[in-house]
Amino acid sequence: MRGSACVFLVALAALAGVCQAGGVDFEKLGFDKKEGAALKGLGVTSVDDITYLHDSDIAKLSDMTTVAMRRLEFKVRGVRAIQYINVTDITGICAEMAANRHNRDVQIAGAKALVRKILQFKHSTYRMEQIAKAPEGAVFSLVRAMEIHFDEPEVVEATVHGLHLLAFTDNTKSKIGQSGGVDAVIMALTRHGSHPQLMQYALRLLTKVVFNDNIKKSLGTEENIRTILKSINDHKFNPLYLDEACLALWSITTPSQYCLHLAAKMGFVDVVESILTVGGEKAATTKQQDSGATALHVAALHGKADVAKAIITYLEGRPGGAMDMMQAVDEEFRATALHMAAATGKKEVVAMLIAKEERLADVIEGFTGKTPLMVAIERGQVDVSDYIVTRLGRGQVSPVDASGNSALHLAAGGGQTEAVKG
Repeated sequence: MRGSACVFLVALAALAGVCQAGGVDFEKLGFDKKEGAALKGLGVTSVDDITYLHDSDIAKLSDMTTVAMRRLEFKVRGVRAIQYINVTDITGICAEMAANRHNRDVQIAGAKALVRKILQFKHSTYRMEQIAKAPEGAVFSLVRAMEIHFDEPEVVEATVHGLHLLAFTDNTKSKIGQSGGVDAVIMALTRHGSHPQLMQYALRLLTKVVFNDNIKKSLGTEENIRTILKSINDHKFNPLYLDEACLALWSITTPSQYCLHLAAKMGFVDVVESILTVGGEKAATTKQQDSGATALHVAALHGKADVAKAIITYLEGRPGGAMDMMQAVDEEFRATALHMAAATGKKEVVAMLIAKEERLADVIEGFTGKTPLMVAIERGQVDVSDYIVTRLGRGQVSPVDASGNSALHLAAGGGQTEAVKG
């Protein structure tokens, strides 16, 4: 039934505009020629006539099949609901949306009408909470419309806009969470990434609700944070909003999944810089709970040279600064960011780190005593080992690890002597 619905006009003025001197332009209202002829046969000469039609009137059309009559009933109800929505109060709007929940055009009209009503009362906390908290009130109606018409971006945009406007007190935010609104918005971020206005409403709504204690815990999963990070990165609306969204994310992440680490892993430079702006040195130096890795470690491990450079640049000139960060080791391998980049063959990161500070090449792993060159040779990263020797000279092959092996010994054992000739 839903698929057969044609596009209805969503404002009373527009509905009135389809009336012509000779009657009604049925085609503009979404009726086909046969349906228009049937309505004329029932004496319909205006939009008002359509709204007063009953299903029993349509049942008199004996020359129509049952399916055709049901389709016509569906369209007539939609026109009736849209016209009523534009002249009624919030309770009436919600009732029409509930009665026509599978009609996308009624849901769009209803959501937009609710937005207009909400804007009228936005300066009254009491009225806004009354709008939101009713069991079948605005929040419930908007969330249900979004869930039922999830594949319809126009419906989702209108409903998210309404929820965004409602989310300004703890009570209304809790109601949105309890009604499933936050989950629906997260799903919208994954499905409708090509609709900038929808994304902006969705992200701003999440920015508002994440500070609500009832929502923060459920929202802060790695999957959700990844989804939000990607949406923020794809829709960098303006610097102020970017910082606002990143501050919200920073507030909900846990020690094991800090959003800076995830943004670094995903290579989102602008988002990383914004998180550093709002999170400060604490964000830059925080280590993951499980591995003890900093965001710089993560960026190096995944070859995100631009991200690594952004983190180092942010820390330069600050107490503790960039050098301490570049020399910091994780808890799992006792390795620096340079060790991780060398071990995984991330030559661009290796080059950037050494360009920042050549002494990093002399730092040894805490457990094995290996330099970055040794790690690269041991892992078969010939391009990296060749780069280090070429850049820093053959002096790099002399130090020995905890087992007494030099880089040259390791290279010979692995058949990579060419990599350390320099």
